[in-house]
Amino acid sequence: PWGRNTNCGGILKEESGVIATYYGPKTNCVWTIQMPPEYHVRVSIQYLQLNCNKESLEIIDGLPGSPVLGKICEGSLMDYRSSGSIMTVKYIREPEHPASFYEPFPSPERSTSSMTAFLHPQILQL
Repeated sequence: PWGRNTNCGGILKEESGVIATYYGPKTNCVWTIQMPPEYHVRVSIQYLQLNCNKESLEIIDGLPGSPVLGKICEGSLMDYRSSGSIMTVKYIREPEHPASFYEPFPSPERSTSSMTAFLHPQILQL
């Protein structure tokens, strides 16, 4: 496992870990989850409450620049699945706005199932 990733982005190839909220000065954080070809990636978000005018999460089907499956700032029980073995999670915020809490939990399964990234089921707010 890759443990608790507190960086603003990166390439994640291990079977499990946590994408922890990045509170540093960068405003555009991109994590690409890459699994072997026999895997898919699934991102489930239990509950999310960001400031919609200032920040959002993007769930991308593949590498950065691929189709966006969802650009979200709030909601509950959301589920996204990649068409292949790569998925990207992007957090974007306005420079003057502090980061709200978010925390996906990835773990893999064979393509008969999926790799799963869960967002911690806490309320995310200012």
